[in-house]
Amino acid sequence: MQTDCRTPFLVLEFSRRLLLSSLLAIVCLAEIPDDCKARLRQGSTKLDDAYKIRGDRCEGVLNKSGLSGGTAELRVLGFHGSLGAMLVPANRSAEVEWRSKGGSKLRIAVVAKGDNLLYRMDTLQPVDAAVYKWDSSLIQRLQLTPETVDVLAWEDGGAQECASDHRLYVPLFSPAQAGQPIVLELAIPRGAKTISHRLTRLPNQIMRRSLVNIPSGRVQENARFQISIDSRVEAGKYRLDLDFDKSGELPRFACVQFQMP
Repeated sequence: MQTDCRTPFLVLEFSRRLLLSSLLAIVCLAEIPDDCKARLRQGSTKLDDAYKIRGDRCEGVLNKSGLSGGTAELRVLGFHGSLGAMLVPANRSAEVEWRSKGGSKLRIAVVAKGDNLLYRMDTLQPVDAAVYKWDSSLIQRLQLTPETVDVLAWEDGGAQECASDHRLYVPLFSPAQAGQPIVLELAIPRGAKTISHRLTRLPNQIMRRSLVNIPSGRVQENARFQISIDSRVEAGKYRLDLDFDKSGELPRFACVQFQMP
């Protein structure tokens, strides 16, 4: 019987390629945000549109059963300038830009507003990349527009002075959009009645209240709350302190820390 001397080499080559592909898969998965991995079990039963790993991001539709209910804490829903050109025809990519400096990784999330469509996209990108593009085919298929999504980016661990939220938020923009006010969109905690605020350029420079346009007076429970930050605000790190006149024993004060480009 003649021995095929190539067999061991073929086995070794196959094993080498299998090991390499496994290592690459592990590396790719490691670049996916941790909270994205936790949501993979909540993917929609519609397999084509399900929330799953798609290259360098997780994207798709979540099951309603996998979502939690309301919260007593303030939540940041969006932080961005104009998004008019972010979502584009299907033959091009969706695209967002940022102008933050410093840090290493930026978490980006795009989430459909409301409960009718549970679309979400999560990715982890190098801060110095300054731009992120991704395939817009699913966005187009779901007929999402800039008006129907929340867009948000942050660096973890950047807001040590905010006890309840350790994120440093970074505004996102559409390509070629400049000089527009930056909108900070919040979900107001249950029981909030009125709001006052103070803007501080860190470490301790109190800024003019007029640089932040914040609705005043009575607010609805669990309302969306849009705060407009003047584009003339200088580059740097800021802390926005919010004081809620609240009933009951829920937290009255909240803090959001962000980077202005």
